[in-house]
Amino acid sequence: MKKIIRIIIYIAMIFLFTSISFAETNLSNAKNINIGDIVTGEITEADSENVYQFTLSDSGKLNIDYMAEMRNSSISIYDESGQNIWSERNLLWDSTTKQISFNEDINLTSGIYYFVVSKLSADGKYRFELSYNSANESFEEGQGKDNNSFDNADEIEVNREYTGQISVNDEKDFYKFTLSDSGKLNIDYTAEMRSSSISIYDESGQNIWSERNLSWDSTTKQISFNEDINLTSGTYYFVISKLYDDGIYRFKLSTLENSMTKPDNQDTSDDSSNNSNDNSDNMEDWNDNVSNESDDTDINNNLKDESDNNNNWNTDNDFSDDLNNNDNEPAVSSMFIIGQPFYSINGEIRRMDVSPIIKNNRTMLPFRYIAGACGIDEKSSVSWNGNTETAAISGYGKVVMVTKGNKVMTVIENGLPRYVVMDTAAVIEKNRIYVPFRAVAEEFGFSVEWYSDSRTVVIY
Repeated sequence: MKKIIRIIIYIAMIFLFTSISFAETNLSNAKNINIGDIVTGEITEADSENVYQFTLSDSGKLNIDYMAEMRNSSISIYDESGQNIWSERNLLWDSTTKQISFNEDINLTSGIYYFVVSKLSADGKYRFELSYNSANESFEEGQGKDNNSFDNADEIEVNREYTGQISVNDEKDFYKFTLSDSGKLNIDYTAEMRSSSISIYDESGQNIWSERNLSWDSTTKQISFNEDINLTSGTYYFVISKLYDDGIYRFKLSTLENSMTKPDNQDTSDDSSNNSNDNSDNMEDWNDNVSNESDDTDINNNLKDESDNNNNWNTDNDFSDDLNNNDNEPAVSSMFIIGQPFYSINGEIRRMDVSPIIKNNRTMLPFRYIAGACGIDEKSSVSWNGNTETAAISGYGKVVMVTKGNKVMTVIENGLPRYVVMDTAAVIEKNRIYVPFRAVAEEFGFSVEWYSDSRTVVIY
């Protein structure tokens, strides 16, 4: 009986991925719709997928209100280039109402998009409406126009407020500003998102100040941050980065008169070495931050800078702090469901940018999120070497490394390597490296259970 269930699941997964890839080849047949239209359609045996084209005149928040009279359904959004940027691939009906009811907001830049309704295993009628609220960005962004790098940074003035948006398809924004005099700079930043990262870089691209993990107030649903820092005169970049979600933000950089205390980035003979040490201790490298937070761009491009600067990374140096700090982690229990971009840690629901999959008849989890499931910081303790296509997690006094296409997992403990053969090789899917979950979790001392009926993985 279990063998039959596994075969059914395997066939269903093949059908699912086939239907998803099929959408990419049929965007040219899209039907044009307008924001605010109430659209009806039907999924049948002969018509398993419907594609609709819509346009956003500027960046903003898109609301998707979707209802379907079928057991299950998949909906996705593609950008103008055909890149899948958002999906809900396993919507299930309410067994009482016999309907799927789905409503969610997502943030998008301006441009042309495609809304795709795909069949999973059931036929039926559906209805949806796309509505939209502009972000009123200070600088327009869209497909082909962005401020996502130092070279494309928007120039701003101090003592003036700006509005922007981090989107599903726009993960960071760069702003360039100049200080004519040395002194104190006030950073006033608010954001309508659960988490965010803000940083300041000097003209050479050196990270000189950061707040890497700002979190919102659960009551106001906003991040509110205000702090003064001391800077010398010169040109700088203010960078806002996505962590887990997206939303609208506002900021104002203000110079304060008569604030000529010694700047944070001023080099003096007495304390330059101390300043250097403070920066080293308190700030991660920008490339590490990009490698951990990037989603839909190519994984090797995301991590190119990190790989160039760190081609032959030394494990003892990279993870020495983590090996000392992760010895006494709290008890953790986590749950993942195949095909669902959510997981829970000790009952707290968290969203992933990808979903667990079944590959080569093995359940595969994104390597990064296994770290979180084991109580290890997903950002500071996960590393990637683009040259060797190797990912590493440091925690509980050891380093665990996996390489794309290789079944052998390397474990370094007490400075000595040993090797563990996994059931199947690590693979890269949707720009994330996946591994068979059991080997990694058990290496960190956790037990693993697989419930085939609900396609659920429990790590405890």
